[in-house]
Parts: sequence; structure tokens; C-alpha cells
Amino acid sequence: MARRQGIGGEATRQALVDAFAQVGLSADQLERRPAALSGGQLQRAGLARVLLCDAQYIAADEISSALDVAAQDELARLLSRLRAERRFSLLFITHDLSLARQFADHVAVMDAGRIVERGSVDQVLGDPQSAAARRLVAAIPRFRH
Repeated sequence: MARRQGIGGEATRQALVDAFAQVGLSADQLERRPAALSGGQLQRAGLARVLLCDAQYIAADEISSALDVAAQDELARLLSRLRAERRFSLLFITHDLSLARQFADHVAVMDAGRIVERGSVDQVLGDPQSAAARRLVAAIPRFRH
């Protein structure tokens, strides 16, 4: 990427340090091997790489599935902040409807590789029309008082 953009050496390193800082990682974490980073840190490092490309569209496929609840929440807040600051569109692919509700303006429900329902979050999750959407909504954990 650095060669393609015509930058090198210290400018490349500074771009990496800046991207890491935007996702809450320190410059010393840039020097660590991937195995030395937590799952949440690895996801944020991957997001930093995407930010370096200044993308208008980002696809995040099950980006939070391997994270614990605290790391998921941290990643969700980070993505929300970055979307607001950098104004990119996010295709957020997930089985976690609580995250979908938090991120999405619109959702699409897929069944066997086909979109079977789509609409606003409130519409699809509030009044699902397809059998697949009804199954997804029924699977949302609910707390009883």
C-alpha cells in the first residue's frame, strides 16, 4: 500500500501509528506479533489497516463473533465513532441481532444464501414477515423480570 501511494520509510510508519491510534492501539502494539495481541486488539488492528485505505465502504463479516461481550461492546462503540468521523458505509454481517439493531439503519435477512426479507431495523425486527426473520427474532435472548 505504501508503494502504491508513493510514501515510504518514516511517512509509512507514521501513517501506521496514526491508524493504530484511531482504533485505540498504541505504537508499541504495532511492533508486537499478532499472537501477542488479544482478539479485540487483532480486530482493531485489522480495522486500522482498512482505515489506511480511506475506504468509503467497509464490509465487516462476523467481526465480533470471537470476542467476549466487553470486547464486542468496545468494538461496537469504536465502529460507531469511526463511522461518524470518517463517514463510511458499513456492511455489518452478523448473527447477533442486538449488534445489528445497534449499527444498522436497514437490515436484510438471508436464508440458504438468499435475501428473504429486508427493510428498516424496526420494521424487520419488530414485525418480521418471513419465517427466517421470525426464527431469528425468536432466538433473541430476553430477560425476564
